[in-house]
Amino acid sequence: MADATLLTLDLARQTGWAEGELDRFPRLGTVRLTPEGAHYTDLHLALFRHLWDRFSAFPPRYVVIEAPMMRQRNPADEGMRLIGLATTAALVCRLKGIPPPIIVHPSTVRAFFIGGHQFIYKGHALRGSGNLDSEASKFCVMERCRRLGLDPKNYDESDAAALWYWRAAQLRPALATELTPLFAGAAE
Repeated sequence: MADATLLTLDLARQTGWAEGELDRFPRLGTVRLTPEGAHYTDLHLALFRHLWDRFSAFPPRYVVIEAPMMRQRNPADEGMRLIGLATTAALVCRLKGIPPPIIVHPSTVRAFFIGGHQFIYKGHALRGSGNLDSEASKFCVMERCRRLGLDPKNYDESDAAALWYWRAAQLRPALATELTPLFAGAAE
């Protein structure tokens, strides 16, 4: 599967990405698309240019993006911004002949990536599960990345890494077994 490059994106003004072949650790990074306060059309254009250039040099075989989650006070602007980012990514894939991106809800990815694992958060033991608040979930995802030998610089990168492992485990089922608490837990 050396040619099976997977790219995952945590889309926002500061986009986290994870990229790699399915038989290796993914590379992680972050790209700041626009400064805070820039109009959403500038953000979409910046993402288009970034992905166009990236796909021209290194076309992935698979693309996965985190589903847009609206959380701010102005849902119309945030909806245009976030849904527009997902649409822009899908458009670039289409224009470059790459299959449309898979869009996945963060809770689905987190259930796979941190479910069943134990973490110490703010001095308390907790188990990765669906009942964690956003801050605790992000902490657990970051910690899980580190346990796997990755070095995410921020939550955008750790979320992209979790997306990468989620999809990679579907494409390479042996990876799912390696990541489950029954097998991976002994090393933790």
